Amino acid sequence: MSRKKHVIPRNEYKRQRREFFHNEEREKRIEQKRQEDEIKKANELELQKKNELRVRENMQKARIEKLTKEEIKKQEEESKSHPTIDLDDDRLTDSHKDSIEHENNIQPDLDKNISNDDSDGDSQNIEYKKVDNQSQDEVDKQLVKDNDFETNKQLGAIHDEKVEVKSQNKNNFINTILSKVEKHWPIIAIILAIILIFILVWSIFQNVNPPNEGRKTIEEKQSQKGFQKPITNVMEAVEKSKSSVVGVSHEDSDISSKREASQKKKEENSGVGSGVIYKVEDDKAYIVTNAHVVSNDKKPIITTANDKKYDGKVVGTDQWSDIAVVTVPIEKDAKFNPIKFEDSDNLILGETAIVIGSPLGPEFQNSISTGVVSGLNRKVPVDFNGDDEYDWEIKAIQTDAAVNPGNSGGPILDSQGNLIGIVSLKIDMPNVEGMAFAIPSNESADYINKLEKDGKIKRPELGIMAQNYTKLGSNEKSQISLPGKYKSGMVIAGVTKDGNADKAGIEFNDVIVGIEDTKIENNLEFRKELYNNHKIGEKVNLKLIRNGKEITKTLTLK
Repeated sequence: MSRKKHVIPRNEYKRQRREFFHNEEREKRIEQKRQEDEIKKANELELQKKNELRVRENMQKARIEKLTKEEIKKQEEESKSHPTIDLDDDRLTDSHKDSIEHENNIQPDLDKNISNDDSDGDSQNIEYKKVDNQSQDEVDKQLVKDNDFETNKQLGAIHDEKVEVKSQNKNNFINTILSKVEKHWPIIAIILAIILIFILVWSIFQNVNPPNEGRKTIEEKQSQKGFQKPITNVMEAVEKSKSSVVGVSHEDSDISSKREASQKKKEENSGVGSGVIYKVEDDKAYIVTNAHVVSNDKKPIITTANDKKYDGKVVGTDQWSDIAVVTVPIEKDAKFNPIKFEDSDNLILGETAIVIGSPLGPEFQNSISTGVVSGLNRKVPVDFNGDDEYDWEIKAIQTDAAVNPGNSGGPILDSQGNLIGIVSLKIDMPNVEGMAFAIPSNESADYINKLEKDGKIKRPELGIMAQNYTKLGSNEKSQISLPGKYKSGMVIAGVTKDGNADKAGIEFNDVIVGIEDTKIENNLEFRKELYNNHKIGEKVNLKLIRNGKEITKTLTLK
């Protein structure tokens, strides 16, 4: 049987449990220790503050004593570069005085505190040690170094502050602008749109009607004569380019003589015409004109716009393109104005066409006629030998501007005074008016370059003489037999000995009826096929009729 444990109920306790462990002496000792620690901590904190104050005062004193006259001067220079820092002598002196007064005020309190601390040393067990003079000097030196570092640090901080202020001002300015743009952006957009439209319209106007140097000349002439008239595009173009146009004649071409034949007949026989200066190079002026104007004369007479005459020299001519190049020597005081070529591929029907030349001879030099571009890419057949049979076909520009004998070889200009064509021929028939033709500027430039280089335009040749079958007499036709499907062709009238046709076996009275797959019926078709579609050195197949039979011969073009 277990014995029941006796437990005293809690409510019957006469005192609290902690009272069994309470020690009054121990509690009193702990409380005294705590108070001593608080007093010691407060004294240490107060002593630390006093030492920091003493260090600052010593640093200031050391800094003032160390400053010499040179350093003060240096500080003045630095103060000029950093106007926000004032380190003048007066401030240093006042600071020194304030520091001394402050030190004198603090010293009695400090000594008093120290004495009080010494008197309470037994109870608080606090000891203080004196710092010897040597240690104090080392501390002062270190304080001086620290003071220099602090001064430089302050200067750097002030400079950084200025930079930061400037950057902040700049950012504020940008932010202000952005805020205004954001607030008034519709108005700004409208203003920018108006400016862009103005620039666009101005550019278009300049491209359509660019300033012409001829206008200034006309205005000067009008001001000299004391009057003023509206200046048209034609007036500007003529003034710009008239000095580029010359007359071309020969020694026996004085058509002003009343005792000789009619002026038209004289012009046709003597080759009176016009030309245009297109280049000035190596003390020479280069002139382009018509081949039929130069004819066989190797030294035509060139008359400039100021009536000076020069002996020209023919560089080269080409009958089929009707282009010739002539040069004249340049004098030192002579002024030759080369004309500018315009792209003839960009011509538009109806645009202005201006003709400048010497109709009927030098006495009417620099005559002006105007019209429009009436047609483009015209194929105009021409007869060079007067046998009433077309020999060639010229690609030409058509114009209704007046063209007369003597205008041949002269320029056709656009409204800007630029060359768009070289006058070549006109249709002279009853009841036909205003149909003149010019060689386009692009084709003229190509022919000019070839004539300058080689003196002629090289084209492929067969080494034969031929004529149209339809132009033969009955006796000649009786000697030639053509199959029923052929009614025409080119009859061989002669073969060059040892030429390419002779080597290929082509004979007299053979009839050429085709080149490759192209049918040939006359001289015009023969030359068009040969010159336009084949090159020198190329081998071609000729379809021939010999003794009523069709044969093929192959030869090399030369």
